[in-house]
Amino acid sequence: MIPIFAYAALAFLILVLVVVLARPGRPPEVAGEKVGPTRVPDEWDVRWLDLVRQIFDSADYLWLRDELRFPRLAKALLSSRKRMAICWLKALRASFNELVRTPDFSPAKGQSENAPAGWRLSWLAVRFQLLLIYALLVVRLFGPYHRLIPALNWRRLVPEPPLRSARFRSANSQNF
Repeated sequence: MIPIFAYAALAFLILVLVVVLARPGRPPEVAGEKVGPTRVPDEWDVRWLDLVRQIFDSADYLWLRDELRFPRLAKALLSSRKRMAICWLKALRASFNELVRTPDFSPAKGQSENAPAGWRLSWLAVRFQLLLIYALLVVRLFGPYHRLIPALNWRRLVPEPPLRSARFRSANSQNF
């Protein structure tokens, strides 16, 4: 009985070793190169929003891969955009954390009725953090061009009615 557990543990360790060694390595970074901003510079800056739109747009990748037939270059672009997307999501998280940590001044008497409760704000902050964690997980596993919400094709899950149950009539059968 003990050799079975030993063999199972050895097999598990070999699988873990294979997975660790089979992972693609990070490209060598240039000395002195900054990885990226630690927070979003300005939320309403149009250039920053255009950059983010370009990071998550798959048109360049598909153009390189399908039209120009450069799959290796498209794969390099994909890995570069993946790193940029992860960096941007981490910067967004840091910016949000900085925004949440700023002290809130006590509202005036008239505004206290309209202000959401502390627990509601905490729940919204937790929801945003969970969404960011999910987005980081999807970008790390599938890349920046994958949908955050999976497409569920309900037509395949729900069977269609068989043709025998459908009644067929001629177009003018009511006139007869």
